[in-house]
Amino acid sequence: MNERAAVFLGAALGAAIGGFTGYLFLTERGRALRHEFEPQLDDLLRNVSTLRGTIERARTAASEGWRAMGDAAGEGSRWSEADQGAPF
Repeated sequence: MNERAAVFLGAALGAAIGGFTGYLFLTERGRALRHEFEPQLDDLLRNVSTLRGTIERARTAASEGWRAMGDAAGEGSRWSEADQGAPF
């Protein structure tokens, strides 16, 4: 993609997002639509937060598992905390 096409695509995308945002915040139907989607958005954000916590716990468990396997194999602590539970 050349520079001219990228600039045009960026401008078109910005105009579309700006138009949609204006619709949501400046029109009565947009406000109604926002109020309709707010509870669903709150649920989505709560689920994403829960998923993030679950992933963090799984990553910690994997790191501890790799460390225990290394200790059992006599390698000591091969992977440090900075490796984030390598090889993952």
